[in-house]
Formats: sequence, structure tokens, C-alpha cells
Amino acid sequence: MLGANFTQVDGDTYEGYHKVGLNGGGIVYMKLSENMGASMEMVYTQKGSHDISQSESPYIGTYFSEYKLKVNYVEIPVMFHFLTSRRLHYEIGASYARLINSSEFLYSNPGAVIDPNVYYFRKSDICALAGGYYQIYKWWFLEARFQYSLATIRDAARIPIGGPQQFNNVVTLRLVRFLNNTDH
Repeated sequence: MLGANFTQVDGDTYEGYHKVGLNGGGIVYMKLSENMGASMEMVYTQKGSHDISQSESPYIGTYFSEYKLKVNYVEIPVMFHFLTSRRLHYEIGASYARLINSSEFLYSNPGAVIDPNVYYFRKSDICALAGGYYQIYKWWFLEARFQYSLATIRDAARIPIGGPQQFNNVVTLRLVRFLNNTDH
């Protein structure tokens, strides 16, 4: 499977799904009954936040600032699938993600430094997920999924911008290809 994440971090004072990241990996799917299935995935996923804002200053005039937050994870979602028809499936589940790396920048006038040794992220993220699959051709499916962190992604003392808690908020769109379509 391969697709894109449209992400934001709730609690960082920026709004909108402006950060786009990669979502790709493998899936193991098992049909449990005529109307139910289960799957487990291993996915590389990029999350974060991005914003560009314009401000006015009586001293320097108009200036822009840009905020970029990138958090990269290896994630293992475990999902239950509800098959309403051969073409349409719904899914619900949870995932465990392990942080690979992160970077955070604020380009502004005046400049700002966000020290990654002080403002670091938790190494783990546990999320709730819900979505659906639509079969477009034989073994090919389009998937749309919503994902939200169940716990803050960094401690309150480690948040340089925003409120006391931050959560990953992700909408994923991806193409899924099953290799063996045994009456899927």
C-alpha cells in the first residue's frame, strides 16, 4: 500500500491539514467470516504540522513566518474490517507507532530556535483509527482513513508552541493492492 497523510498537530496553535507526508508499507489480511476480516500492517508514516503566516509590524512592516514539524514513525495498525459488500469495507482499530526521528523549525523575523534536545517527542504514539476501503478494480482498493493520538505526543514541559497537550491528527488516502484475492 502507498499513499499520503494529510496531517496537523492539535495543540500547536496552527490549524489545517497542511503537512503532507508519505504513508506506505505492507498488510496481512485475514477473512474471519462472510462479513468480517482482520488485518495487521507495518507502515512507514510521516506526520507533523506546517503553517505559513503573514504579520504586520510598525517597525519592520509586513513579514512572514513559517513553522515546520516533521515526525516520522514506523507504525503497526491492527484493524477489524466490516464487509458490507464486495466493493465496500469499513474498518476500525488501533495502532502503535515508534518514533524514528523528528525535526521542528520556526523561520521568522525575529528568528527563533527550537532545540530538539529540550523539546523532544515521546518515543511511542498509540492511536485510534477508522476508515473504509472501496474496490476500484480486481485486487486494487482505495482507502480513506482517519487517525488520532490517544495520548499527547510530548510532555507539557517539552512543548515550545501551543497548549499543554499535542496530538497527531491524520487523514490518510492510499492505494492498496492485495496479492491474493481469495474471495476478498
